[in-house]
Amino acid sequence: MLVFVGYLVLIAIAAGLIIAVTVARDNTVSVSRDWLAAQEQALELRSAYLNQETGIRGFAISGDDTSLDPYTRGTTDGRTAITQLRARRAVRAELVDVEAAAASWHRTIAEPAIAASRAGDARGATALVGQTASFDRLRAALTSLMAATTRHYTSARSRATQYRRVINGVIAALLVLGVIGTVIAAYLVRRWVTRPVRVIGNAVREVYGGSLDTTVPAVGPPELAELGYETEEMRTRLVGAVRDARRAREAVEQNAGVVLDLQANLQPELPKLGSGWSVAADLLPAEGIVAGDCYDVMEVGPRAVAAVVVDVAGHGAIGGILALRCRDLLRSVLVLGADPDEALLSTIRQLVPLDPEMFFTAFVAVSDLDTGRTQYANAGHPPALLCDGKVCTELEPTGPIMSSFLGEWTTKTATIGAGHTLLIYTDGITEARDGRGEFFGSSPLERAVTGPAREGAAAVVARCRQALDDFAPARLRDDATLVVLQRA
Repeated sequence: MLVFVGYLVLIAIAAGLIIAVTVARDNTVSVSRDWLAAQEQALELRSAYLNQETGIRGFAISGDDTSLDPYTRGTTDGRTAITQLRARRAVRAELVDVEAAAASWHRTIAEPAIAASRAGDARGATALVGQTASFDRLRAALTSLMAATTRHYTSARSRATQYRRVINGVIAALLVLGVIGTVIAAYLVRRWVTRPVRVIGNAVREVYGGSLDTTVPAVGPPELAELGYETEEMRTRLVGAVRDARRAREAVEQNAGVVLDLQANLQPELPKLGSGWSVAADLLPAEGIVAGDCYDVMEVGPRAVAAVVVDVAGHGAIGGILALRCRDLLRSVLVLGADPDEALLSTIRQLVPLDPEMFFTAFVAVSDLDTGRTQYANAGHPPALLCDGKVCTELEPTGPIMSSFLGEWTTKTATIGAGHTLLIYTDGITEARDGRGEFFGSSPLERAVTGPAREGAAAVVARCRQALDDFAPARLRDDATLVVLQRA
């Protein structure tokens, strides 16, 4: 542990030194770039004054104003370069000399020569231009400025090179010390860690291989000995868990048939209606494979069909058994020709007394396949949607939820015309939430069910299921059931 701590301290010191030197090197490199730019600005300044001198000579000889273009451009470029160089304090003295020499040349040579040439005195202008002493002083000042920028640039580059060498030296020393520390650490790890781990590991492999009675030893330094002891504790608990799991599996095998049979009854096979009618359904349990929802579509006459959806509070096997019982009671009454409200009242009377905390909602619809006339009763269930391809109408509740308190329900009438779709669903769909906690609602169902009724009920169920999966891909919080009855 001391070797590791020393190694980490060494790395920390080296890293700090490298960071400090790197920052200094980066600053120096930045400074060198600035001085490289200053060199270019000094060259531009020199070129600007040479252009000015060339323009004066041409104008003095020809007297043509176009000959002054180099002078004009050189004057503008010179001002720009001087403005940029004034930010360099280290060459301020050289720049002052350049500005003084330039001012003297402009005052004694350039401006008088321009004035003489414009006055028609070409000989006087030429004589002034021929006096080179003033421009030579300007040229010498420019040379000193360029030499100063070059000197500063070279100095910065030299410091950057030194910093780079220091970084390389620190890295090399760190690598050497790292190799030495690694060798020492490897020896200590082998002696104090690897051998005890091998002993404990061999015992664990024997347990993994099926020899559950093999004891895991507590050997090595205190930390590894504690690991061996805790592993032995875990082995003891796992042996007990295996025994419990074996008994639980046997219990599941004994009851699996019951659960699968319950699941099959909650999602019965749908009849083939014919005559342009189609029906489809889907049920998504919130937990396991058994839901507290159920549905059924049954023929209750030569040309009549009934659709039933029941949603019991809660989910799992207990809710599924009650839902299945409610569905069977409703089926037995509907096949005898009872109206939907009578079927609801008969069912709840046969279930009373119920647990006060147990309640459920139900939607019952009976449709004439020739006329589309549909009688329905809604016991506190989410409103079913009756859509004509463009607009959806909600079939609101016609009575309270079903519980130990007997209520009254009424039967209402609607018509499933040609091209209409009846969509019955449970609140597990509309109350599904996405990652932000927003509800799915009924709008996606309306969008899925609108459009021409040519694809059939199965296509509508598939679109609703896809919209729900896209909105809430995680596990649902409540059972979700969907039944679609469509007339082409």
